[in-house]
Amino acid sequence: MQGIKTVIHIAEINYSENLVKTGEKMGVAWFILVHTTGRFSVFKSASAEYIRIEDALIESYKNLTILRPTMIYGSSSDKNIWRPVNFLYKFKFFPVFGTGENLMQPVVAMGPGDAYIKVLINKEKTINKQYDLSGKEPLPYIDLLKTVSRKLNRRTVFIHFPISLCILGAKIYNFLLPKKAIFSVEQVMRMNEDKAFSYEEASKDFGFAPLSFEDGINSEIEEYINSTQ
Repeated sequence: MQGIKTVIHIAEINYSENLVKTGEKMGVAWFILVHTTGRFSVFKSASAEYIRIEDALIESYKNLTILRPTMIYGSSSDKNIWRPVNFLYKFKFFPVFGTGENLMQPVVAMGPGDAYIKVLINKEKTINKQYDLSGKEPLPYIDLLKTVSRKLNRRTVFIHFPISLCILGAKIYNFLLPKKAIFSVEQVMRMNEDKAFSYEEASKDFGFAPLSFEDGINSEIEEYINSTQ
């Protein structure tokens, strides 16, 4: 970073502290840090470390801009939406933990990408600010799944499992396999947590205008269909 005045850090929030500490010594004047809306989770295992990192940075350093995208999707590189796309294409049913009414607001990759550039060219407005970067509007998880199913031309039966039963199953699973369990009870509970965030400040300061999920998912569906042919 010698001779560099501005750094856009998109790699991972856990690198941010070391990067900013080192960059300041090297004379970097402005850090644009791409973090996550995961800091707002009510579950400590998901948010505690994110909160600690951001609060420590904000307290110790100046000239930071923090961007927090929601769940990013848009291509086969996305493991969040690509997996349900693959499942919905191959099977006639889909398991849903709980009602599926929890809100989600995923953002298609081109949205944050465009935001990074606009933050740079609007420095006088964006320096020392924090922005959430989400999709156009929140939608229930079950509606997200139905949108994908419809665009894949599939007729899917959604099988709902009571969240209490899922939590009980997770507890038994973690009790029987305490060292090999690949998910926790808290992770199951988080499946019913709302993940909806306002991008009003980003829209006001640099014109952030994300696509709806209805429109944003089209390129990923097209890529998936092409990969099956």
